[in-house]
Amino acid sequence: MPSGFAGLLGGSVIVEVIFAIPGMGRLLYDAVINSDIPLAQGGVVLVVGLAVAITTLADFLHRILSPKVGGTLA
Repeated sequence: MPSGFAGLLGGSVIVEVIFAIPGMGRLLYDAVINSDIPLAQGGVVLVVGLAVAITTLADFLHRILSPKVGGTLA
């Protein structure tokens, strides 16, 4: 199941580039355009790590708080 948060991060790149807003998406876009490979790799690792961490946290919270799923993590 695709994460809504990952789509939100991908959409931020588009918005930042179109409206010339400085941010992480614009930084990654400029790194790819200028062939700055270390910066692009680091930015992608950071964004993917953030998406995985938030998705995992949401899954754990859903498991603990939902009565249908159950409250144990075993």
